[in-house]
Amino acid sequence: MGAKLFVGDGGRLLGSVSIGGCVDARVVEHGERLLKENRSARVTVIVDDAEAIELGLACGAEFDLIIEPIVLSGKDPAVTAYESAVRISRSGHTAFVVTTMTSGTAPARAVFTDTHDAVQGDAFVERIAPADTLVLVGASDVGAALARLARSLGLRVIVIDGRERYATRDRFASADEVLVGMPSELVRPYLTAGAFIVLAAHEYKYELPILREALRAPVRFVGMLAGRKRADAMRALLREEGLSDDEVARLHSPIGLDIGGREPEEIALSIAAQLVAVREGKPIARR
Repeated sequence: MGAKLFVGDGGRLLGSVSIGGCVDARVVEHGERLLKENRSARVTVIVDDAEAIELGLACGAEFDLIIEPIVLSGKDPAVTAYESAVRISRSGHTAFVVTTMTSGTAPARAVFTDTHDAVQGDAFVERIAPADTLVLVGASDVGAALARLARSLGLRVIVIDGRERYATRDRFASADEVLVGMPSELVRPYLTAGAFIVLAAHEYKYELPILREALRAPVRFVGMLAGRKRADAMRALLREEGLSDDEVARLHSPIGLDIGGREPEEIALSIAAQLVAVREGKPIARR
């Protein structure tokens, strides 16, 4: 639902409307025809069970599509609508793009900053929200690999460390922000609803003050890179600091799904997988 495929000059493709792109060739054929005719249309692409097996699918499917020509430069209505929605989301608010289409006409779009309950007839509503934020404390090799993965997964990545030679733009080119200073102070503005906090510093002096606040804040996830023995020691320290059992139980440590990885990139992958599972509301077994 909501998948998009752009077909450019010379057959260039960006995106897909089916998992694996197995029926995209059919969609491209419709797109090239409509592009030549310079018109929009609502198209249904049906793949029966026999075709599905040939394409490698488990069963047939029906795709309900809007295909339209757009001009990336100038004042194309579709481009203008989505640019407006992106500006709203980057300002920290959620935008809703409502697309309607009647027979024989081009799609019409309106952008709203609140849920829109006055949609007439058949409409498609897209929610374009600000990116979730990953606050990564500790500019380690695992942190560098995780920053790259998290950015590719659509997270806004904030890197915090007290060491200038580690927290550099060269090491964290994909991060949205790289902040150097006292981590417990720099992290405080990001302890907000929906944020993911990952501690990869391996420094008690950094971790304890942050955990003391983060585990009491409305953040979505708090995880710390540590072995089981060190994680248990940190939980004991937090209880001595006055945190309740429920607050301490919010700490995910050891962090990441147990995929058996040992290299920085493999550990980062296990953490990224856990963040995706939390974002999608999947139950996470404690390690």
